[in-house]
Amino acid sequence: MKSSKIKKIIALSLCATTLISFASCGKKKKDTEESDKTANSEVADESNAAPTETTAATVATLPTYSGPMTNPNEVTWTETAMDPQIKYANVSEYLSVRSGPGTSYDQVGVLTRNQSVVVVAVATNSANEQWYKTQDGFYITSNSQYIVDNPV
Repeated sequence: MKSSKIKKIIALSLCATTLISFASCGKKKKDTEESDKTANSEVADESNAAPTETTAATVATLPTYSGPMTNPNEVTWTETAMDPQIKYANVSEYLSVRSGPGTSYDQVGVLTRNQSVVVVAVATNSANEQWYKTQDGFYITSNSQYIVDNPV
């Protein structure tokens, strides 16, 4: 009898542990490092959100960038071709993919943390900012804080 009670206690403990594990999946730990905070509007930032009674998940309505897509914009900026390189998004949430090299261009998708993208050129806009051009003709910031050579 004692053996069966121990088995029941162990089984209940395992069930409780499993339920707690499933319940904690999907919860994000807030990054508090200064390097994750940004004034750049290209990177989502939760730290500016107003405090509320309840916590609501932030949902991006844009699709995750996966290419190939087509860009209808006419090129009015300077582009310097480069050998294709794989770059990775170093962000806590997402990095905007735009139809042109600047924040004034439409956002067409997002890169998520450690998502790879192939870049083929560096574009310089009228504000003298540099952006990477993807193989599909869209643009991401070339800021080395957000786009890196290796996954993080």
